Amino acid sequence: MAGFYESLNMPDPQFGDSSCGGKNVERIIESMHHIENHQPLVNVNESQEVVDEIVSDCRKKCAQVLRAPFAEVVRNIIAACRKRLVSKAALDSDASYQHGQRHLHTLIELLGSWSNVVAQCVQFEFSRSLTRQILSPLYTRIIEASTECVQTFKRDKELESWTVRLLDEAVECNVGGLDALVEQVAAMKGMLHQHYTFLYSSFHAYDVIETKPTSANIGTTSSSAYLEPMLIVTQEELLQWRELDALYVTIEFGFIQHATKQALQELHLLEIESLVYIPQCVEDVFLRGYLSY
Repeated sequence: MAGFYESLNMPDPQFGDSSCGGKNVERIIESMHHIENHQPLVNVNESQEVVDEIVSDCRKKCAQVLRAPFAEVVRNIIAACRKRLVSKAALDSDASYQHGQRHLHTLIELLGSWSNVVAQCVQFEFSRSLTRQILSPLYTRIIEASTECVQTFKRDKELESWTVRLLDEAVECNVGGLDALVEQVAAMKGMLHQHYTFLYSSFHAYDVIETKPTSANIGTTSSSAYLEPMLIVTQEELLQWRELDALYVTIEFGFIQHATKQALQELHLLEIESLVYIPQCVEDVFLRGYLSY
């Protein structure tokens, strides 16, 4: 125990303040590993319950120390992203376009920077439980900020009113604007897909070594008992993104509907081969429908 507490305050002689907050990570891992593998000593009447409590307490202290530098990174990321979301629109055309794309860029920065944090933490090869304790609180903050980003996007783009207007064929819509809106929502969905794919692949190594539940080990406390997946994603988190899926379907349907209506109003002929002509509307409907899928 003395060696463990010494390791928490021992600086890294090689990297100084640049290695995980200046801590000697290898020494901390080694000390924590010894504690996690400690078996009760019968000659001093140690019980398994006491050992488990000591291990749990050491993990909490260890997680607090090792989480600190990652927490600082996450705080800075979230602060910068929130500042970008509330920035004012610019008059310059290029700056105005970037301002219109700020929600997507903010989501990319949030989840992309978080991926870097996960990669750095995983490379230290902390134990399963310790990794969860380090990352879970930080991941909760990242998801809260990501949700805030998507909600701000919905409000700024007035997506709720769009979903109502698009169901009315009599309402005139800017097809070009709709196309850009569909692209942004699709890009957000794609970014979320990449995010969860990365998490699954990063934490898969923590799960493959575990045995699957059987009638023999369910409810047991042995080391071979089934453990819940290492992945820190929650069911509630996944459910909240379904609203974005529904918005995408509605907006895409409205885009195709209004793009088709506009295309049908164009009667120009298009030469697709030598002396072979078709109405321009046929080409437009096919192309727009193909690009949407």
